[in-house]
This record gives sequence, C-alpha cells and structure tokens, in this order.
Amino acid sequence: MSDCDISKSAVRVLVADDFELWRRHVVRQLKSRTDLLVVGEASDGPEALRKVEELAPELILLDVGLPGMDGIAVASAIVRAWPRLNILIMSAYNSGAIVRAALQAGARGYLSKSDAGRELIPAIAAVLRGDLFVSGGIASDNTPGEHAAQFYADDRSLAASCCDLVVGALRNRHPIIVVATKIHRDRLNEQLAARGVEISGYIDRGYFIVRDAAETLSGLMTNNLPDPAAFFAQMGSLLGQAEAACNGAGRNVVVFGEMIDLLMAQRNPEAAIELERLWNALAGRHALCLRCAFCSRGFPSESQSSFPSSIFREHSIVVGT
Repeated sequence: MSDCDISKSAVRVLVADDFELWRRHVVRQLKSRTDLLVVGEASDGPEALRKVEELAPELILLDVGLPGMDGIAVASAIVRAWPRLNILIMSAYNSGAIVRAALQAGARGYLSKSDAGRELIPAIAAVLRGDLFVSGGIASDNTPGEHAAQFYADDRSLAASCCDLVVGALRNRHPIIVVATKIHRDRLNEQLAARGVEISGYIDRGYFIVRDAAETLSGLMTNNLPDPAAFFAQMGSLLGQAEAACNGAGRNVVVFGEMIDLLMAQRNPEAAIELERLWNALAGRHALCLRCAFCSRGFPSESQSSFPSSIFREHSIVVGT
C-alpha cells in the first residue's frame, strides 16, 4: 500500500477535533484525494462515538483534547465496541507518556499536528496497512525491543533525526551504535558539534560506536545474501563492546543503521528482508532499540513491488520523516 494509492475504493473517514479551523483544514486535505471519503465530523468525545455508530467509518482521526470525553477514552471505547475501526490520533501534545497511553488504548498511530503537513497521508497509509505509526517530531524513549522504520526526506532531516537519537541515548546513558554512510556520518558530526555535544569522551568509553554502512554490509554478505554466522559474529562483537561500557548496568543498546536502505538501493529485497530478520533474532538475545533509516524518495510503491509490506512486517513501529 503506497502513500499515493491507499485503497482501490475510498476509505470512509471521520474527523473528530474540537478546534473547528483545524478540523476544516484537515477535511479539505482529505477531500482533495479520491481514495479517502470524509463521512462526518465531530467536535467532542460523545459526539465522536455517536458518529462512529451512525456513519460506520473505517478510519477516525481523533484529537486527544476533546471536551466531554478525551480522545484516549474515546479510543478505548471504540476498541471495545468496534475493534476493526482504525484509529489515528492527531494531537498538539508530544509527551511520550501520552503517546504510549494512546497506543495502549488501541490507536494505531500518533501524529503530531506540527508534522501533519508532511506526515498526514503517510500516517494514514501506515495505519490502514496495519502498522503502528509515530510522528518523526516525537522523540523516541528508546524502548527496549522497539524495531522502528525511520523515514527521512533528505540528508539534513536524516542527520537531525539521528542527532536527536544519539543525544537522547547518551543523555540517558544508553550506548548507541551508528552504522551510516560517510555523508550522513559527516552531517551527524556537524549536528552534534552545533549542539555542543563533545563525543570524544563517549567514544573513548565505548558509549558511542560508529561504523561505515557500506563497509560493514560488505563484510556480512556471501553470495549476495547476509551470512548469519558473519552477522552474529560481527554485530554481536559490537554489541558486546557497547554492553561492556555499561559495566553490567543492564541498559539497552540503541542501534541506528542504513544497511537495509543500501540493499534497497541495490534492488536486493531478499537480502534486505533477511537482514531485518537477523536483527530481530539478535534483539531476542540482547536488550536493543533498533532504528532503520529509509529514504522516502527512493521507497518503491506497493504497485511496483511487494517489498515494502515485507519490510514493514519486520518492524514494530513506523516513524515519520
């Protein structure tokens, strides 16, 4: 399912937000598409539930701060009564606790209103595809076991996202491994320097490990596919170094990588999916938070390949640009 072709038939959408100007803005965006059909609007929680029962939407865009009954309570009620209805939260609140509460209540996505201009349609596509989606503007809390697909539009946005991840990990004393291309390592160093982050000490103590994506990938491949023995040996060694930096404190290791994206660029989907599965297997042996970077401009559409759906199934969450 691509961003440009969400469904062959129009998806019925209900928009619930108490801020009328914002609600109308969103409705105008949705009405410009032939694959989405806005069937109704609601301005408070109880009205949202009534409209769900009356109009039978397939997707509801739901604000958190609804009067009468907040969006998280509405989501919980929807899940109990209409478990097949897809819920995408759209909110100005970017607190990690609220994001977690919304997803735990049954929402399939959480979209920051500040990111809606560029992420609304990708978020809808992800939710309808069955993925979890979180806005790129909402910082990750490095949850152990999380395997995220992180999209970026250009080198600058990737460097900014990676910098946020590095700073957050180091601030919370999580070791981080970055496996990136040279241009992105250079951009990351520029971003870290601009924020006044002195990384040499973290590197010396083993908290910050950086490797080249192309060189690392080359050492893992045999006959154009990842070699499991080479993968577990090399990646296991890096994780051992990172875990040793914690002195047995049991902190999870954050890993940011571009090797899957390189395989996509080489049009080798079989190898890319196998590498994702190897990472998931490694996560079963170590406390990891995995972030895979993908260039959204080069991502093939569903009509061109079955590769995107296969890739998404190997991740626990999709992170916006």
